[in-house]
Amino acid sequence: MLRSLPTSLITTWLLVSSTYLVQPCQQRDTGFRLVIPERPSFQGDIVSVSASSRHPIQQIQASFADQKINFFPDANRQHWTALVGIDMDAKPGRHVIRGTVRYQDQTSANFEESLEVLPKEFPEERVEVDEEYVTPSPENAKRVEAESKRLEALWKTSSPARLWRGAFVQPVRGKVTSPLGARRILNDKPGSRHSGVDLAASAGTLVKAANAGQVAVADELFLSGNTVVIDHGQGLYTIYAHGSKLLVKEGQSIKKGQPIARVGSTGRTTGAHMHWGCRLNGARVNALALLQPRNLDFKPAEGSVGDVTKNNPQKARPTNSSK
Repeated sequence: MLRSLPTSLITTWLLVSSTYLVQPCQQRDTGFRLVIPERPSFQGDIVSVSASSRHPIQQIQASFADQKINFFPDANRQHWTALVGIDMDAKPGRHVIRGTVRYQDQTSANFEESLEVLPKEFPEERVEVDEEYVTPSPENAKRVEAESKRLEALWKTSSPARLWRGAFVQPVRGKVTSPLGARRILNDKPGSRHSGVDLAASAGTLVKAANAGQVAVADELFLSGNTVVIDHGQGLYTIYAHGSKLLVKEGQSIKKGQPIARVGSTGRTTGAHMHWGCRLNGARVNALALLQPRNLDFKPAEGSVGDVTKNNPQKARPTNSSK
C-alpha cells in the first residue's frame, strides 16, 4: 500500500515544476535590425535592404522569391546591405525575405520581413522586323536556344566580390523609346516581353560601362546582335545590346564610364539604338533604377524592422518533443 505524501510537499513540488516549465529562455539581445524602405515597391524595381547589429556579424544568408540575396558588410561588420531585385513578372502581393544571421561568437538568429509588391502597368508595342527574327529557321532556332541557355546559366552565377562603386551612369544619352516589360507584338504575332529599356542614340555613338566590373560576354548573338554583359559582382549584371562594334573582350576588367561598344542595329531591331538591361540575382529589373541614388544608399534608413528569433544550439535548454 502506497503512503500518501504530505500536502505541503506536494504543493512545493508543483510550484517548482511549473516554474521550470514556463520560465522563458534567457537570450542575449543582439540589437539586430532588418530594415526595408517604406516606399512602394513595384514589379521590376530594385530595393535596398539594410541589416545592422550591436555585435559583429560573421555572415548573413537570405532569400527572396526563390532568389539568393547577397549582403555585404561595412568595415566593422555590424552594418550590412543588399540589393533585392523584383522580377518584372513577380506576382503582386506579399512576399517574404527570410534568412539567418550568424555572429562571430557562433550564435545565430533567424529573421523575416514582408515586402509588398505592387502591380505595374506595362504598355503594348507593335513592332515590324525581319520575319527571320520572328520565325527563325531550324538552324537559327537551335542557335537561339543555345544562346539563351548560355545566358540563363550566367544569371545563376554570382561573383563573391562587389565590383561596382558609387552611383551608376547611363550608357548613352538619349530618351527611353521602349520601357522594361513592354508587351511586344512582332509582325502581328505575340512576342516575348521586353527585358530591358531602349535608349535613343545615333549609330556609332560610344556606349559606356554603367559601372566597374568584368566583361562576362562580348559576342554577336542572334537576337541581341553585338552584345556586352558586365558582371558587377554579387549577382548584378548589366547588358548592352545591338552594337555596331564591340570594344572589349570577355574576361576584361572594366572601369565605370569606359567605352565598351558603339551603337548599332544588329540583331532583332528596327533601327539604331542601345538596349540596356539588368539582371539582379536572376531577376529582370529596370536598369534605370540603378541611376537612382536611393536604390544604392547603403546607409541605415528608416523603414520596417523584421522579426528576429535568436538561436543558440549550444546553450538552448532541451525541449520535450513527445506528443
